Amino acid sequence: MRPGRGNFFHPPPLSTKSNHMPSAVHDMKKRIREFDWAQTPIGPVEQWPTCLKCAVELITASPVPMTLLWGPQGTMIYNDAYAA
Repeated sequence: MRPGRGNFFHPPPLSTKSNHMPSAVHDMKKRIREFDWAQTPIGPVEQWPTCLKCAVELITASPVPMTLLWGPQGTMIYNDAYAA
């Protein structure tokens, strides 16, 4: 088997509900879920593309400091480890 080929982890599909956000397990997940994103350039969570929701789930689940910048203005979203 060549490197980079073979069995890959396939996570369960993301919810197709427009209001899907991860449940609050960590402080930043809770803060992200409760924040009024409609007042920011990236808009309300209900209008976020699936790739953004997935990226937010990924970084908030990570114990490694992570951040992402989204949109032309670079709206920043980060995890607990980054905030520490």
